[in-house]
Amino acid sequence: MPAESGAVVQTVRDMAKRVLDLSRSPEMNERRELWRRHNSLQKTRPPVIAQAVSAWRELVPENSLVTEDPVNREIERQLRMRLYEAALGDDHVIDPVVTLGAVHTGAQWPDLWGVTVRVRPSGVVGGAWQYDPPLKDPEDIQKLVKPRHEVDEAATRERYERAVELLGGLLQVHISYGKIALSAHLANQAAYLRGLDQLMLDMLDRPVWVHSLMRFLTNAFLEYHQALERAGHISLNNWGTFCETDELPQKDFDGIHVRRRDLWCFTEAQEFAAVSPELHEEFLLWYQIQILNHFGLVSYGCCEDLTHKLQMIKRIPNLRRVAVTPWTDLRKAVDTLGKAYILSWRPNPSDVTFGFSEEKIRRIIKNGMEIGGQCIIEVYLKDVETVHNDPDRLRTWSRIAKEVVSEYAG
Repeated sequence: MPAESGAVVQTVRDMAKRVLDLSRSPEMNERRELWRRHNSLQKTRPPVIAQAVSAWRELVPENSLVTEDPVNREIERQLRMRLYEAALGDDHVIDPVVTLGAVHTGAQWPDLWGVTVRVRPSGVVGGAWQYDPPLKDPEDIQKLVKPRHEVDEAATRERYERAVELLGGLLQVHISYGKIALSAHLANQAAYLRGLDQLMLDMLDRPVWVHSLMRFLTNAFLEYHQALERAGHISLNNWGTFCETDELPQKDFDGIHVRRRDLWCFTEAQEFAAVSPELHEEFLLWYQIQILNHFGLVSYGCCEDLTHKLQMIKRIPNLRRVAVTPWTDLRKAVDTLGKAYILSWRPNPSDVTFGFSEEKIRRIIKNGMEIGGQCIIEVYLKDVETVHNDPDRLRTWSRIAKEVVSEYAG
């Protein structure tokens, strides 16, 4: 592994110290309290979040990193991202934590399911890609195997200790386990395995086969999550942006053994955006609920239009947050969800990416708040692909959004 110079190590530690100081600031404590109240369905000033997503390649480009070792670069990248988020002026919570993945053994992505998942890229940086699914024929389902939770504990420990040393003990180092997320991303995996267009055709032409696939994936997720729980490789997630809550862990938590019911679960159905509510319920939601039953609180939705599915997803146990995307009818969400759930309202990121105008942003957010401002709502700018190398664009959006939502405080 490349050895970092003393000057480079000091640069990283200086950033870690800034993150630590920010995490202890009165402002961060105020943000934590805002999220705790908001997540408990209390009427507050609506939280505002601007998330860079793909724009990180412009905001924290690879050539801005000074470390050489891959693990160190991941740590440095996270620190630079946290410092940028702290300067946005939105409601990001900066915690004194960096996260590293465990070292897994055995089959991993893209061979996780016993077959190799491939995609056909466009060749354009940040461009589209096309599925190249391994289940070309229905009979190929027999090739699937369930992932196993296998960890190289010694290598993971070494990674942890190197991170602690690099940071000089200033920040906590959190190890994230799992080849399969603690979620219910069944549609995502099914689309990779079968192809999205073919999967939708299969729902009509081969419904029994699709049920077989979804049943296999559901059982695989459940068994893998159980293995994580038995191994003690689950950590609490009741902290940080979106997650601060006093409702988790459960009251019977023993302080040591974290269970799924002590956690938030974030899941989605974006691959089913073009699927009817009836087929969505039959081929996805019914299976997702078998997984979501085990979690304490659930956040549902990513980029999909849920306009005609809002009533249906209210069946999810412990549902707390619902994504209201640019394609979802906000009025319908307000009418259907009321104040019983958090409306995670997501203005269209294209209005930030193209033709950026402060007047337009203010008008859009004002219109949205006039519709949903009396509900338990948050304003979440998501899926920003580019800021055209203008790091102030998200700061400007955050300032305008907070100015507008301040009129709708509880």
